[in-house]
Amino acid sequence: MTRLRRLSGWIAAVLMVGPCLAQQPERIEDYLAAHDTRDPIARHALASVRGSLPGVIKPAWTKAKAARLFVTDFQELPARFYPYRTDSCIGVHSLDGTPLIVCNEAFLLGAEIAIRRFEEARDLLSREKSLIDFVRWSRVDATAALQRLRSDKQLAAQSDQSAEHIGAHLSIALLFFASHELGHLVEGTDFGRYSEPASGAFPDAAIRAAVLRTCRQVDEFNRYEFGLPGLERLIKTGEDARKVEEQFRSEVADVYEATSTRFIQEEAADRVAIEAILSHLASVDKTGAKKGLEQQHLFMETLFALAVYRWYSDLTAFADNTCGEITDSRDLAGCMMENRERYVTASRVFGDVHRFIFLRSIIAMNAVARERMHYYTGSGVERSIWPERKKIDGGGDGAVQERWRSGDLQRFWLLRILVDTPVKFAYTACFTGWFVELDKQRGRPQIFVMTFEPIEAAIGRLRSIP
Repeated sequence: MTRLRRLSGWIAAVLMVGPCLAQQPERIEDYLAAHDTRDPIARHALASVRGSLPGVIKPAWTKAKAARLFVTDFQELPARFYPYRTDSCIGVHSLDGTPLIVCNEAFLLGAEIAIRRFEEARDLLSREKSLIDFVRWSRVDATAALQRLRSDKQLAAQSDQSAEHIGAHLSIALLFFASHELGHLVEGTDFGRYSEPASGAFPDAAIRAAVLRTCRQVDEFNRYEFGLPGLERLIKTGEDARKVEEQFRSEVADVYEATSTRFIQEEAADRVAIEAILSHLASVDKTGAKKGLEQQHLFMETLFALAVYRWYSDLTAFADNTCGEITDSRDLAGCMMENRERYVTASRVFGDVHRFIFLRSIIAMNAVARERMHYYTGSGVERSIWPERKKIDGGGDGAVQERWRSGDLQRFWLLRILVDTPVKFAYTACFTGWFVELDKQRGRPQIFVMTFEPIEAAIGRLRSIP
């Protein structure tokens, strides 16, 4: 089915809603415009990104030229609107070929929850239980949680909770995620390939799907030098664990092909998103160096907040449903040891469609650190994640910008340390097919134990970074 036919079906569904619509057919853009977000802060972010998006579209990106952006409630969109469901943003062409980017209002407002709370996050970063309790609380009723944060006078006394400041954070978040969909439009992604064929004919279909998905995740982690010492050899092609995966590939070749296609397309879209963000920051530089550095800081701070919040939200949801309520990551060791196939369930935290947001954030922040902060090629001060005391003592804009620089590099490195648990989940899920084969050969399950660090332990390790 072509994208044109899918959209025709969607418009037909829209026209069946009521006699008013049936009398006067409307374009998909008109429908989306009528359903644009009414939240004032989300509307501010939407207006800001609508203004900046044309400036980041390069002349060569002809397929995405004149892209239009909307933020709406995905729950109201008809099921036929898109061949796969995602909770963030989607990219599509209208019937007349206009490229459209549509972002989920709930996703954007959920991002605001993280942004507001991480403006003052010392308690969340010093005690993992506080972080887990926070994501549990916000998950119960996100709308109520956001309203509570917006009216929290104590939080406002500790950090900048103004609509202007939070709106600036939300704008850079929306630009980043919208730019990812811009990448799909640029690349001409065939979203029909995102409809993964069923592999239910096999009794261990869940294991096969988890192995295929997470072995690709492991390859991604290793490519960016996030491995597990002692286990990296086992993940190489030709080793026993990968031979089992290769067997699964041949038995469900269509599933593997769909998974591979998605990974390639998501990586290409991420590259475009990073180019777009760098282009945006360069354009802001032209209005003043201080403005450019401020936008850079907002980007680094925002991605850090969203990466940690989304990861712990997914991790806590998995743990609560699988292990019962955990206090911190250390509690996962006993739970995961009880049944190794829990790693198959855990593989779902990586998602089915978009690239793992934690890794996406690290890669994007790394690009900014490399291209704009000269972290890898600069002087001794630029290559340190700690503030230069002389600049801090000097006060003024220099001190503020030095706090931004060092703080953003610390956030970047903390994510690199925290990725340890996702990597362990991915490795073990990738090995699960091989482990099951070993169990069959031995006639009994083998004991396999992984330990997991809480965030306060990661903070301890951060202090050793020069």
